[in-house]
Amino acid sequence: MIIDTHLHYWERSTPERPHDPNGIHWGEEMLAEDLLKEADKAGVTHIVQVTASLMGYDNRYSLEAAAKHRDRVVGVFGRFDPLLPDNEGRLKQFMAQERMLGVRITLHQPPYNSWLRQGLLNDFLAAIEKLQIPLELFAPYQTEELHDMVKRYPGILIMLDHMGLRRMPPYTDRYWNWPEILKLGEQPNIWMKVSYFPEAAPDDEKYPHPTSKQRFRELYEHIGPDKMIWGSNYPPVLRACTYPQSVTFISEECDFLNEADRKAIFAGNFIKYIKQAGGRDLFK
Repeated sequence: MIIDTHLHYWERSTPERPHDPNGIHWGEEMLAEDLLKEADKAGVTHIVQVTASLMGYDNRYSLEAAAKHRDRVVGVFGRFDPLLPDNEGRLKQFMAQERMLGVRITLHQPPYNSWLRQGLLNDFLAAIEKLQIPLELFAPYQTEELHDMVKRYPGILIMLDHMGLRRMPPYTDRYWNWPEILKLGEQPNIWMKVSYFPEAAPDDEKYPHPTSKQRFRELYEHIGPDKMIWGSNYPPVLRACTYPQSVTFISEECDFLNEADRKAIFAGNFIKYIKQAGGRDLFK
C-alpha cells in the first residue's frame, strides 16, 4: 500500500464556485479522475486530498470527489478560516462533514506568514487542541514560531507540510535553516511530511537529487522513521521530477531505508498519525 498524503485535485472556476485570486494557481483544473489515473501510473494505491489554495475555503469539490471515489481517496484535509468567530463551533461542523480528516492551514505568504508571530491563531489552536483534531500546517521557515507553538499547545499533533521548506525568493538554498528544522523534528508533537525533497533540491540538480537524498538521510537518522509521512505534492512536484519519480525517490534512491521503514513512511505512519491526533480509524 502507498498512500499519497499530499496532492491536489480541483475543478474549473465557475460563478457559483470561483477560484480564489489570492490562491496559488497550477492550471484551470485537475479533476480527481485525471489525478487518479496519474496515481495509478506512479503505483500509488490511495490518496489524501489537500484542498488547493486556489479553492479558497471551499472544500465542496474535495469532499464530493472523495465520496465518489471512496475506494481510492482516503479523505480530505480541508481549508478553514481560523480568524472568524466561534472556532470551536465551526470546527465541530467542519469535522462532521463526511470524508473530512482534518484541517490544513497555510502560512506561506503575506499576510498569513505573520499570523503565528502575531498570536492571531491562538483561539483557533486552543479549539484544535480541545477538540483533538488532526492539523496540517504549512509554515515555511518559521521554526522559532513553531517551537513556541508546540510548547504552548502540547496536545496538538502537527503534520508539518513540506518539512517547513518552500521554493521562494530570496532562498536559492532551500535548506539554509536545515539544522533548525532537524531540531523542530525532535519535538514529540511534530510529524514531518516528507513531501518536498525533490522540489527543495538545488536548481542545477536533476533526479535523483543527491543533495536532497543526503538531507533525507540526515532527517531519517536524526528523528528516525516513525514520524516521517510521505506525500508527492503532485502536481507542483512536476517542476522537479515526474510523479513516479517522487515515489521512487523513496522506494529506490533512498537505499538506506529498509522495507519496514518504507512501509511506515508510505502508509503506516499516516494511519497512525490520524488515530493518535484524534481522528478516525482509516480503512474500517
